[in-house]
Amino acid sequence: MLLNLLVGLIAGLLVPRFERWLRDFSESVWLGGVPLSEKEFDMAALLVLLILASILLAILSVDSSAFLLSLGALFGLFGKRFWARVSMKESQ
Repeated sequence: MLLNLLVGLIAGLLVPRFERWLRDFSESVWLGGVPLSEKEFDMAALLVLLILASILLAILSVDSSAFLLSLGALFGLFGKRFWARVSMKESQ
């Protein structure tokens, strides 16, 4: 179960980098004329990374949990903001 959380955390951390690559790839290869907003690219990047993470866990024969994978992605994606907010409250 801990591996699910860790893989989700890594997927969440990779979203900003992967989103830029996905945007460049989609505009050059298959979505040249289809307009997508920033939020849609962010969501697509997160979903693709979570799908790849679940495939990786299946290859490793890990009993996968969608909840733990999503929770790890949540902490990976927003962890810096959560930590900054908690640190700011502690210093006041």
